[in-house]
Amino acid sequence: MLKKLSFAIALVSQLLPTLAQASTFNCVMDPAQIIQVSPINSSVISKILVDRGDEVEEGDPVAQMDSSVEAATLEILEARAQSTAQIEAQEARVDYVAAQLDRVRRLVAQNAQSAVRLEELEYEYSLAQSQLTQAKNDHTTLLAEVSRARTALDNTIVRAPASGRIVDIPLSPGEHAGQDRYILEIAQLDPLHVAAYLPIDLYPNVTIGMPVTVLPDPPVSGAYEAQISAIDSIFDTASRTFGIRVDLPNSGARLPAGHRCQIELTSPQ
Repeated sequence: MLKKLSFAIALVSQLLPTLAQASTFNCVMDPAQIIQVSPINSSVISKILVDRGDEVEEGDPVAQMDSSVEAATLEILEARAQSTAQIEAQEARVDYVAAQLDRVRRLVAQNAQSAVRLEELEYEYSLAQSQLTQAKNDHTTLLAEVSRARTALDNTIVRAPASGRIVDIPLSPGEHAGQDRYILEIAQLDPLHVAAYLPIDLYPNVTIGMPVTVLPDPPVSGAYEAQISAIDSIFDTASRTFGIRVDLPNSGARLPAGHRCQIELTSPQ
């Protein structure tokens, strides 16, 4: 009986991963994300500045929407903002009333002018100052409108929200694009998300940050070091497996996405 038990233990120990044994599992290398790029405001596409397969960096212009209205609005507001005639007119009025007020105060002190006229000029001076303040506030508001118009014009340029590669352009110049009709798709290829399913027996031994080696299937060659970045906490009952994700650095998109691979890890005892 003891001999049979010893043989069974030895057999099981050969099948289960140990500290020094490497385990290899099937995996798939996917893009980190597929982004459907739409304009901020619905409009007609004027130009598409990229082609399918092009690599783009975050912030690169990828399309130009019709901007005729935004450009005209900005031009009008800038012309109005360049003029300070209203402020200058109110400043001149304040200076004029202030001079009259000073002269009348001297006359009143000499009993050569009635106090009623003094009160009238004091009111006019206060009103002129208020109108000058309003003119300055109006000009400040106008400058803010110019800034908003510039932003609206800049928003007609559609920019890449992330670095990646253009994988689809379903629309063409002249077509209408909006939140429900995207202009193009960008696949973020750095990093790649490598997904694999492991037996639930390994669950206690797999941790975030655990080093792994990713081995792409032919014709892609090489071995690439990475770390586990996510572990599913819900098991698949039918297959008795759980999923893991590895963030594989992919500078320059040297590795293709959508390709099968093998993931190799050394399981702790």
